[in-house]
Amino acid sequence: PAPEPDESQYEPKVQDDDPADSPLEKPALLVPDFVAEQVRSGETVGRLIIPSINFPMPVIADATASNLNRSPAMMKSTHLPGSPGNSVISGHRMYEFGSHFNRIDEIEVGDPIFFHGNGKELLFQVEQITVVDPAEIWILMGDQRESRITLFACTPIRIATHRLVVFAVLKETKVIE
Repeated sequence: PAPEPDESQYEPKVQDDDPADSPLEKPALLVPDFVAEQVRSGETVGRLIIPSINFPMPVIADATASNLNRSPAMMKSTHLPGSPGNSVISGHRMYEFGSHFNRIDEIEVGDPIFFHGNGKELLFQVEQITVVDPAEIWILMGDQRESRITLFACTPIRIATHRLVVFAVLKETKVIE
């Protein structure tokens, strides 16, 4: 039998020694690296708005441990929101009510999720919500035929044995000024 995967490699680090060694980036070999070419680590990519949980917050590039302490962050290996493929955003579930992705478990199928960036407002609609093991990196994969956004955070809060994942598909794009 094959050895059990080491799930600890997908847990966030306490220290941020070298961003290239971030365990959240291990799946980067699976898909093209579009974000790294366009936005530097820690820079704002856009603003995520989830009305159902009163969540307006900037999203930054590169989901390193230190970046995730500041704000939800895009996985370095995924597509920018609005382009074909999957834009994966990770966030901590903080101890303070309403902080970061603390209320992500209140999102429901059908809820709208907005992303503002590059002069556009993107409207995504939640299609599926699931809980996975940390080693299930398939959540990072996308489909070049549509634009998707995937949000994920550790669950249960304070225990963090699994990942709560919210999948949404692009429904509308508006130019904003």
